[in-house]
Amino acid sequence: MATDRKSADADQGLSWADSTDEDVPPPQPTPSLLREVRSRFPMGTWIAMALATALIALLGVSVFLFRSNAPEHDRNDALTLSRRFVTSLTTYNESSLASQRTDVLSMSSGTFRSDFDRLTGTSFADALHQTQATSQGKIVTLAVSSLSGDNATVLGIVDVTVSNKDLKTPRVDRQVIQISLVRTSSGWKVDAVTVLGRLS
Repeated sequence: MATDRKSADADQGLSWADSTDEDVPPPQPTPSLLREVRSRFPMGTWIAMALATALIALLGVSVFLFRSNAPEHDRNDALTLSRRFVTSLTTYNESSLASQRTDVLSMSSGTFRSDFDRLTGTSFADALHQTQATSQGKIVTLAVSSLSGDNATVLGIVDVTVSNKDLKTPRVDRQVIQISLVRTSSGWKVDAVTVLGRLS
């Protein structure tokens, strides 16, 4: 399950990972992960560029090494499932929540599945209705970084555009994610999701 469960900025919209099965409080403001300083080029920009460059390089090396040691069809199956999963996980609104939950649950397993099912229940749906929150995910890059037997790891960057009734302009949150998958009798399933950091 996602390990980054810090409170979102007030203008980031609503995230299932920040809710509980009993109550979903309104988002509270928190300091930005990457702060800009006054300089010719903001420090946050340099950090974001460095992180993005490092991740892309890591993905490239991982994919090169992986392709030489694992069957192509296994890589394709894990990657295809991960693309569907990330899009479903990060894209929802009040009217689509029910189908979104069904899709995510069908592609997940273990503790992540149990927690997601519990955290996106009635309370979360009520909060979406009250705040009129929406989330739209767009994959920037995604690649299988490792595959061994019945376990695989996928790394990627995804832009999540969030909005709510109090947000004048939608906010784009660029997240670095890691997805752990396990092979089951019905194919690959997502067993854990970790937000490694935010680039914006």
